[in-house]
Amino acid sequence: MENYLFKTSTNQIHHFFLEDNTLKLRQLNPYSVWTKPILILDKTTKSFAMDMDCQDDFHMIYQDIEGNISYAFWDGGKTLSYEILKSRTNEIYEKNFQIILRGESLHFFYILQKENMKSLIHHALENSKLQLPNIIGTIENANILYTLCKSSLEKIHVFFAPNENGKSIFHKYYSPDKEEWEEAQTIKTDILNISCLSSSMDSKQQPFIIVQETYQDQTASLFMFSIKGNGTFEKYKPLPYSKSFKDISISDFQNEFILSTYNQSFFYIQKINRGKLLWEAPIKIPLDSYKMCKFRSNVPFERFFIPKTPISLVKGLYLPILDKVKLKENYKHEIQEELNTLKYKILTLEREIYRNK
Repeated sequence: MENYLFKTSTNQIHHFFLEDNTLKLRQLNPYSVWTKPILILDKTTKSFAMDMDCQDDFHMIYQDIEGNISYAFWDGGKTLSYEILKSRTNEIYEKNFQIILRGESLHFFYILQKENMKSLIHHALENSKLQLPNIIGTIENANILYTLCKSSLEKIHVFFAPNENGKSIFHKYYSPDKEEWEEAQTIKTDILNISCLSSSMDSKQQPFIIVQETYQDQTASLFMFSIKGNGTFEKYKPLPYSKSFKDISISDFQNEFILSTYNQSFFYIQKINRGKLLWEAPIKIPLDSYKMCKFRSNVPFERFFIPKTPISLVKGLYLPILDKVKLKENYKHEIQEELNTLKYKILTLEREIYRNK
């Protein structure tokens, strides 16, 4: 992915994008006009990932043009970066980076490849100290399928398909108390050709996964598995589609799950009932004039994260998903209460200023 869109807690919109081995940033001013791009990082490749923490600071992991893996931090001033893993061969290939923010720590995930062996790596930055990398498992699947989700108790779950036709998915989780990975559990899906994989947490803080099975005629079905622990799970009725998707992702949006899928021509938005894990009818969006991006908002009462969504950057910013999934009435009420509190604080401050004159 080459576009990253973030809305800070102060409602500032940042658009980061990769261009000619550099990461650049432009911002949307109050007149809905994009500022001139500035340089954030150079010597980067398209093997890259970034995210924004709750303090509106930005964290990046990337592969440079010499094949090394580096971490970078940007808080609105100078970019700080340092190498976390030096390449022995200078070989450049897709590392499939992902970042999990957990309290004061950062957890990086990526793929290392040696001959025909691919290893899924976990690399933690705890209290500003870089830990040694851990091998979570090996992946023979050409698609390099793995997915992450984090519970409210800060437990990180990882799911990965060790091979394309193995009919199984491995599940491991990182214990915040022990600071180590628990033994892998096997989910026997009986799916012959796993081509996409995504995960999230349900209302009971149990993980669930969405798995795409692609058939020989290029049609596909999506299956949902609720993970109960100790290798047990519940498999739900498949959702059939006429064509297979390039990718699938799940967003926890305003206390509802949003399934995002796309192929060459269309992007689909589909709600999942949070309590019963039931599908709702999909909304279809043509992709002709859109770019795909990762989006996160830190605005109070609007905090959400969308791994992949279409955006239009012409004449400002347009996100079709926000048109299709509206704020709930209770959120409007909470926002109004917050505005009333803010007005009261301003009036109190004005009175104090008047008294001190």
